[in-house]
Amino acid sequence: MGVVPLSRLTFKLLKMAFTRTELSSFRTDFASAVAKLEKQYKVEIGIGNISYTEQSFTSKLKVTKTVTSTGKKTSMAQVEFNNLCVRFGFTPKDFKKKFSYNGSEFELTGFKPRSPKFPIIATKISDGKSYKLPKRFVTL
Repeated sequence: MGVVPLSRLTFKLLKMAFTRTELSSFRTDFASAVAKLEKQYKVEIGIGNISYTEQSFTSKLKVTKTVTSTGKKTSMAQVEFNNLCVRFGFTPKDFKKKFSYNGSEFELTGFKPRSPKFPIIATKISDGKSYKLPKRFVTL
């Protein structure tokens, strides 16, 4: 048995580190793996932001009931919207309501309660991207 050159050893160690691409793939695979549980228990299971080092990663797992007491199915985004809407002067019926801003059409989709300057999350209809906006720009 010979001596392993340091350059080979370093390469092998670096190859074992987590990467953004690998974690993105993990997120997708995780969603596929828990799909059966989501259907069985009528919940949505989501992974939050991922923090990682070379050898480990951590994330918050959020499970939200998707069927209300009335039997109506709702999304995790809808549940979060309903919980925060009154704080920002809206009603649960305002979820996904359309409004215009800067010549583009948006849908009201959520809130960032810890962001006093840009507390509104809206999705631009033309490209599906989410944007943070000040409350004064949202007129329903």
